[in-house]
Amino acid sequence: MITAALLSESVSFLIFYILKFVGMALVIALAMFIGIKLRKHTDAKKAKQQED
Repeated sequence: MITAALLSESVSFLIFYILKFVGMALVIALAMFIGIKLRKHTDAKKAKQQED
């Protein structure tokens, strides 16, 4: 029989693991989003410089 303490410990570990994974995914997504934004911004600057 699984004790309540063991069950709660495994659940909290699982929640921590999921939160860590979600946090990493969010950081990666944010970094990619910022990278795309910056690239578009620099591309626009280059296009303007070429027009001049």
